[in-house]
Amino acid sequence: MAGSNLLVAAGRLSAVIDFGCSAVGDSACDLVMAWTFFANESRRVFRTALNLDDATWARARGWALWKAVVTLSREHGSGPGAVSAAFRWGWRVSPRELIEAIVADARSPA
Repeated sequence: MAGSNLLVAAGRLSAVIDFGCSAVGDSACDLVMAWTFFANESRRVFRTALNLDDATWARARGWALWKAVVTLSREHGSGPGAVSAAFRWGWRVSPRELIEAIVADARSPA
């Protein structure tokens, strides 16, 4: 899920639309927005509210890392486009910043 999947009406969340990973079978893939959309305290609140086990959170970090690396590969393969693509998809950070946040999260205690 990404920020671009959130539909807001009158300043309130009204729907979430995301079919991109519906066949994956791992609910952790839907948690990538913890890093692409939330930061610092809001990420912690998100995780706490979902009451996730450490293994699910670790898999979610893996999914986020995969998305960041795939997005960065666009920049290497076809010119500068990774950052604009990330923001177009609703990310609040660049792919490089996303990787930094993932690494920091992995180093911090649960």
